[in-house]
Amino acid sequence: MVKYGALILSLFISPILLAEETKPADAPIPKIYFPEKEHSWGEVIQGTQAAYPFVFKNTGNAPLKIIKIQTSCGCTAAIAGKNELAPQESSEINVTFNSAGRQGEFSKAIQVYSNDPQSPKFELMIHGKIRTLLQIQSPTLNFGVMKLGSSAEREIKIKADAYDQPLKMTQVDKSDRLEVVMKDPVITQKDWTILTVLFKADTPGNLNERVVLRFENPAVNPVTVPVIGRVEGPIRVIPPRLNFIVRSKVGKPMEWPSQRVILTRTDGSTFKIVNVDLDPQFFDVQTVVKEEGKSYEIVIRVKEGIEQRLFSKVMKVSTDDKVLKEIDIPVQVWIPATSQPAPKS
Repeated sequence: MVKYGALILSLFISPILLAEETKPADAPIPKIYFPEKEHSWGEVIQGTQAAYPFVFKNTGNAPLKIIKIQTSCGCTAAIAGKNELAPQESSEINVTFNSAGRQGEFSKAIQVYSNDPQSPKFELMIHGKIRTLLQIQSPTLNFGVMKLGSSAEREIKIKADAYDQPLKMTQVDKSDRLEVVMKDPVITQKDWTILTVLFKADTPGNLNERVVLRFENPAVNPVTVPVIGRVEGPIRVIPPRLNFIVRSKVGKPMEWPSQRVILTRTDGSTFKIVNVDLDPQFFDVQTVVKEEGKSYEIVIRVKEGIEQRLFSKVMKVSTDDKVLKEIDIPVQVWIPATSQPAPKS
């Protein structure tokens, strides 16, 4: 019985073994080969495009097909000279990098996908450092903490770097809170051009502005200089703005948050809160006296059942102070989609 079963099993196995024996030892397969896996351009002038061809070859014995090419950044493009190569045929992956609006060192990846079973995804790398057309000695102007009613000035120093021709500044964009004085609008490689920025602290709160310098040559990107600082009046407000996030957990009711704003006198005099105005449709507000004439606490709570996902309001606090009669405190509320209340039936 055993011999009979073994005979039947051998009848089924023999054709399989025979097929394995007759299969070629080395089946035709494509093979992608790059002599170089990365390239560095060294310095790249800002606003220009750098290009480099990565040579590749099909060292296999079957047609090689480029399926797709992906880059890690929109500033980088790559295209194959040929998408299908015969055995031992060569072509190029032409890579270009656009430096417009960028600065500093960069490193980008390019993924090449093919039908090579051993290397279906091959990664190339490009490197370099962008040399800006202009040098700026003051990338950010910080006025620090200023008292309400005071004024100060800071300097922007700028000169040409990779741009070797005299460059004329044609426009300075700024807000009404700033004043910019410039003696000479022409920028060269030799000397620093100085712009004086004046700021009058006539409104309490955070200073978050910018100065934008534009030039006659459209190939030169505008230069943006952030301007930051803080103006404190006779009444200190902590925090100067409120951000609410309404959260919820699975199986639990939504948590409608509350926050506190502290108003404190910064000198020896006294003040009173006359009125607090914040949209009653969305908030409950309560004012608490911490120390009469010197410190107050305003408690703000988001009302339950709000269906808007994101909205902003301004809380207006009126005081009897002669200098700071009204204080604006921005309020923002965000209700994530997962925290939305159930629709009303």
